[in-house]
Amino acid sequence: IIKEFKINTVIVDDYRLTNRWEKNIKSKKIKLVVVDDLIFKKHICDYYINYKLLSDEQKNQIKKRLNKNTKLLLGPKYSILNKNLRPLKKFKTLNITFYAGGGGDPGIFLNIIEKLCKLKKIKINLIVSLNKSKIENFKNLKKKFKNFNIFFKDKYDKIISQTQIYIGCQGNAIYDNSKNKIVSIFYSNSSNQYNEYQKLNLLGHHFLINKKDLKNSINLVKLINKIVKNLR
Repeated sequence: IIKEFKINTVIVDDYRLTNRWEKNIKSKKIKLVVVDDLIFKKHICDYYINYKLLSDEQKNQIKKRLNKNTKLLLGPKYSILNKNLRPLKKFKTLNITFYAGGGGDPGIFLNIIEKLCKLKKIKINLIVSLNKSKIENFKNLKKKFKNFNIFFKDKYDKIISQTQIYIGCQGNAIYDNSKNKIVSIFYSNSSNQYNEYQKLNLLGHHFLINKKDLKNSINLVKLINKIVKNLR
């Protein structure tokens, strides 16, 4: 592929590939750009992009695992943002959106969505991606409550642009929601998604829960109710 298309730069964003693969690419005299959000992984590349909020100690840990000439692009200002998101400045009905991520289990939201559907003047949205867990339960819920809707990933941009409160896993939503000032309640789906509360706070996010906290739907509904009253 490199020979046929005369490639001069390769961008890699994949946990499966190691610095052995990177060394092979570099041997072809190709510029290599690595996008990574891990700290303890070795790389051989020309550019290294990590847009997490990092401490000085973490930055030093990264530098130790890179070749000397690597140019570092560190911090949220290098985050890749979704330009299709255009949040509503004015809204009559408040939208709450749940999204478990690309492979996350939407079934964990079932109990809390059922309780929230009983609240007045609120729209509840569920975005479903690859995992269709408990989809029939959600369809039954949709028949019962007019203020609840199910959408698939192709509608993500449209629904998030109408959203005032987001409940879902950490990921790129951290940076998109920060830019677009969407109130967010985050949890982690995996260890690499983990962000310290203090760092999320600096990006304007004040609600970080454990995934298991989603089972405590009563307390979560109380929290969401308080956020709704303050937003209104």
